[in-house]
Amino acid sequence: SPAALTITASSGTMIYGGIVPTITASFSGFVLNQTSAVLTTQPTCSTAATSLSPVGSYASTCTGAAVANYTISYVPGTVTVTAAPLVITASNGTMTYGGTVPTITPSFSGFLNGDTNVTALSTQPLCSTTATSTSPVGSYPSTCAGAAGANYTINYVPGTVSVTAASLTITASSATMTYGAAVPVITPSYSGFLNGDTASVLTAQPACSTTALSTSNVGIYPSVCSGAAATNYTIGYVAGTVTVTAAPLTVTASSGTMIYGGAVPTITASFTGFVNGDTAAVLPHPPACSTTATSASPVGVYPSTCSAATATNYTISYVAGTVTLNKATSATTILTRTPSPSIIGQIVTVTFSVTPQFTGTPTGTVTVMASTGESCTAAVGAGGCTLTFTTGGSRTLTGQCRNGPARNQWGDHHRHESGGLRADDQLPDWGYAGSRPELLRERDVQTYSARRAGGNPVDQRRGRYQSAVRVPDRYRRPARRVAVAHVARLRHRCAAVDKR
Repeated sequence: SPAALTITASSGTMIYGGIVPTITASFSGFVLNQTSAVLTTQPTCSTAATSLSPVGSYASTCTGAAVANYTISYVPGTVTVTAAPLVITASNGTMTYGGTVPTITPSFSGFLNGDTNVTALSTQPLCSTTATSTSPVGSYPSTCAGAAGANYTINYVPGTVSVTAASLTITASSATMTYGAAVPVITPSYSGFLNGDTASVLTAQPACSTTALSTSNVGIYPSVCSGAAATNYTIGYVAGTVTVTAAPLTVTASSGTMIYGGAVPTITASFTGFVNGDTAAVLPHPPACSTTATSASPVGVYPSTCSAATATNYTISYVAGTVTLNKATSATTILTRTPSPSIIGQIVTVTFSVTPQFTGTPTGTVTVMASTGESCTAAVGAGGCTLTFTTGGSRTLTGQCRNGPARNQWGDHHRHESGGLRADDQLPDWGYAGSRPELLRERDVQTYSARRAGGNPVDQRRGRYQSAVRVPDRYRRPARRVAVAHVARLRHRCAAVDKR
């Protein structure tokens, strides 16, 4: 009878999506040292597992063998499909301090048979990072986890999120200062702080300054900050400017006084506002000063002005002065008195001249006044006028010029005196005392009263000189006219009469 021959299909293992293992037959039952070579038909072996087969166990079988002396039976094997390895890597990212945290995404390595995370994974991975918007500058891990897939064994690879420094701009303050004034304090302003940060987070505060000085010329000078440091910020600097403007300088024209026809006063400039020890020497072009008044200008007030000054560091304003042009004086001089001496009732011709202080021809009238009230008036050009005295005695004559059409040129009431004129009565009982003013010695007349015939008082004077007195016979001398003494005295500007 035939011997029993058992043919067993081989078992194997394969990875999902991998190569299906070859199934082979193993024999048990050959006798007489026979082998599978005695088989007239070799068995065919296979398995139901394929590269697409999900993870699991699949049978392997052999069939179709034939041999004359054996009864053949078959024993199946097993092909085991195991999960393929799948690597899920968390994405890397970069963010700025205070910025938005990047989204962490997975990337897959190991999908087979056209699988994707959508088709092959029953649970998608969750990815994240420990970095936040408030995280300081540094590196932080990103990770994925929680994925599931029947045909895959999942491994995870972390990523990295780098937090970089944010940009911080420090701007130096700008300012304006006046030439010569205090330099403004330069301060920083900040643009770019995040997460509620302030300048207190700086590990080193900025130092700010400007090249402008109180002595700097008018112009624009930079202001800068530097030296700041901060862990979470990259610092950039923006310069400011300090503008030095011109200081105010006031130039005042001098005032003055002049007389009509006289020299015009020199107009000079005075300065208010120089700083830094500056003087007029710093002016590239000093002011030109003048007045509209001339020696021929009428009496009045005229402006004095300065102009045309230039200065690099000053804004110049001008203040006008005044030149007051006053009336010139005229000298009125009594030249002669004719006759001299004179008697009561006789016409006395008085001549005069009027001389202006500087230039021009005076016009108007001259009035000659006696201290006893008599007066006469004539035009300046007439050169004289006449007086008649009704009483005896000593007079003082005063000449007063009153200007006419040229009134603005010379002042009114400029008087000049001729004093000591004595026009006494003829005294038949008078002793001759000669041509001097001392008509009688004081001791000769001190006890007598002056009287005409009948005893009426004629003229009684105090002091040294006496006239018209009756004296004892022992003092009598041949009677004759009393001499008129002339003593000229000149007074300017209506001087008070000098009686002696």
